[in-house]
Amino acid sequence: MINEVALLLGMLGTGMLALDVASPSILINLSNSFRNFTNQNIFPSFLFRRNYEPTDEDRENLNRIRVIGFFSLFVAFGVMWVTLPELESILNSYAWVIGIPFLLALTGYGALSFSQILARILITSSTLLMLPFFYIFFIVFGILGAVLRLILWPIVSLENSVIGQDQSPRFLGLLILFLSFFLQLIALKS
Repeated sequence: MINEVALLLGMLGTGMLALDVASPSILINLSNSFRNFTNQNIFPSFLFRRNYEPTDEDRENLNRIRVIGFFSLFVAFGVMWVTLPELESILNSYAWVIGIPFLLALTGYGALSFSQILARILITSSTLLMLPFFYIFFIVFGILGAVLRLILWPIVSLENSVIGQDQSPRFLGLLILFLSFFLQLIALKS
């Protein structure tokens, strides 16, 4: 499993080192995104406040967390698909659990035509079943975003002093590539 993770990290690091091959503006845009990302607190602490209306900045942070979450889930699913051959049987066994809230919501919308009380109960129960998963999603990937911010902050602060201007994505790619080499070395020793 370490070899597969090292291989994926190596591909990511190599790709980040060669970002400006396709278009030079990619490196500048990504470097600006890194700077903006490190200047904002991404953790959604407003989720813990009662009767709080999120601001535009909070909504923007939720959007960033959503992007981080979906990308991380996509990568994790890809890694697990390669390393866990029994993943397909696990997904087939528990797919019905995921479908329960959606079936309740669809049944509730269908029941709107003849009974508003039944529709309200079904839609509310569907929402109550899904809401904890949304909170868990935003909190877990908000923590991941805060960790990414802590990783990117020293890299961005090295721009124009140690590394060149707009070179933080390449430097991050170099660090990821070294991490993949280190993981491959560990895999060889074990």
